Amino acid sequence: MRGLHFELPIYYFILFTALSFLLSWLLYFYNKKHDNNLKSNRLLFAIRFLFLILISLFLMRPKFQKSEIKTEKPILVFAQDVSESIIANKTDYFDKIFTLILLKFSFQN
Repeated sequence: MRGLHFELPIYYFILFTALSFLLSWLLYFYNKKHDNNLKSNRLLFAIRFLFLILISLFLMRPKFQKSEIKTEKPILVFAQDVSESIIANKTDYFDKIFTLILLKFSFQN
C-alpha cells in the first residue's frame, strides 16, 4: 500500500476547503466599501485560500506510507545425527554402513 493517507476522514478536507473559501471571501469581497483594486483583491483571495487549504492539510496529519513485499528463498538446513549411539541403535545394515562412511569423511575434513 503506497501513497498519502490522513488520520482524519476525507470529508474533513471538504469542510476545511469550504471554510477556507468562506473566510477568504468574507475578508476580501464581503465589504464593498473599500473597493481597492479588484485584481489585487482576487490575487490576495487566491493566495489566502491556498494557504488556508495547505494549513488544513497539515492539520489532518498526513502520512506517507510505503510497503514492499520482498520474497526471499528460505535457508534450508539438513542435520543428520551421526553419533555412535545412533549407529548402535540402527537395525538396517545399509544405514550402519552409510553412517560409518559419513563419520569417516566428516573426521577427515
